[in-house]
Amino acid sequence: MRICGFNKTTLLDYPGKVASTIFLGGCNFRCPFCQNGILVVAPGEQPDYSQEELLTFLKKRKNRKKNPGKEEHKNLLPGFAN
Repeated sequence: MRICGFNKTTLLDYPGKVASTIFLGGCNFRCPFCQNGILVVAPGEQPDYSQEELLTFLKKRKNRKKNPGKEEHKNLLPGFAN
């Protein structure tokens, strides 16, 4: 499987959820509405991502709290959350 694109954060694809999207190269369709047409016409120009790289990122993200409390915000953004 050739992974040519990786959007680490999307709030649009799954309303109410934080998600990631993975784009695969090699599709042979020519859909006029495709948001990643470059993957069809020039897949070799896109970077390749390894499955291990993506799984490592997703495993780290899986354990994050959905709604960090005030204390977590202080640690993430020192000086901004008082």
